[in-house]
Amino acid sequence: MKPKLWLSLLALVVVAVPIIALAQGLVPCTGAIGDECQLCRLVQLIDNVVTWLIGLLSIIAAIMIAYGGYLLVTSAGNTGQKEQAKKLVTNVIIGFVIVLAAWLLIDLVMQFLVNGQVNGRVWNQIQCVAQPSSQRVSNPQIALGGTAGWSAGAGNNTMQANCDIVGVDSNGNPTYDCSAQAAQCAAVTGTATINSAGNTLTCSPASGGPGVSGGTTQCYTNNGACSVAALMAAGLSSQQANIMSCIAMTESSGIASTPPYNVTHPGSNSSACGTFQITRTTWNRYATGACANHATSCQNAQCNMQVAAQLVQSNGYRDWTCPNCNSRAQGCINAYP
Repeated sequence: MKPKLWLSLLALVVVAVPIIALAQGLVPCTGAIGDECQLCRLVQLIDNVVTWLIGLLSIIAAIMIAYGGYLLVTSAGNTGQKEQAKKLVTNVIIGFVIVLAAWLLIDLVMQFLVNGQVNGRVWNQIQCVAQPSSQRVSNPQIALGGTAGWSAGAGNNTMQANCDIVGVDSNGNPTYDCSAQAAQCAAVTGTATINSAGNTLTCSPASGGPGVSGGTTQCYTNNGACSVAALMAAGLSSQQANIMSCIAMTESSGIASTPPYNVTHPGSNSSACGTFQITRTTWNRYATGACANHATSCQNAQCNMQVAAQLVQSNGYRDWTCPNCNSRAQGCINAYP
């Protein structure tokens, strides 16, 4: 093959690799809260790239062998071209075998050294752990002071606002939406709590940790996977959002990228996955559109909220309070009546 053609092929691969890598999801993290890029993600990235490169080399090897076959068929007695074709095919096969043999040898040695697993996981996988979320110390009384609709609350440094009236129920009583107030509270890194009547929101200071109400922990207000504001934006009422934000902490510590249970606990038959630990069977029943595939979407924050909202609106909280399910879920329900 002419040198110019080799250089053209190499340039095409170099340019295409970053684009294809992003398109195929080789990068295993986004850097968002609940999907932090840790050292374990680097190992996953390397493993993904190696797997992808082997697939790419397989395609290139097949093309080169086909090209060698073409040269052989069209040699028409040209001894030089025939030898070139044979040499090309032979070198491609030898090179591909060396690549596969190198990986298999490394895998065999590591399997022998660590008896196949490290802490219950395959040797080339590192289990990611929950990372602490950073959050500024907040003082809603200062941040929201002078903001229309807000007034000083009963607690220290707290602010209170009336929620928006959005309609009336069948008995003629007003219904409320606290989404706007929750978003304002989240913007100043506060913890939003809706009263039992659902018509008033209190914004309390959040000092580097998750919001706490009634002794029950909720997701960080800047956690887009399960904060009260994010769940309300996903379609839940203020009460439902408060409860589900709490349930998310009891299920996964609010970490959207929590893998299926049977992946982290080999031998288990539980496929519970993601922020709200939803099983494959339940997921397949309620998930739609781009979130329909449990295997590819259960660690996606938006998909988890979408399916969780469908479950709450259809079944209440039964999927978390069922026998042998989440023993702490009822505490969340009791904390946000």
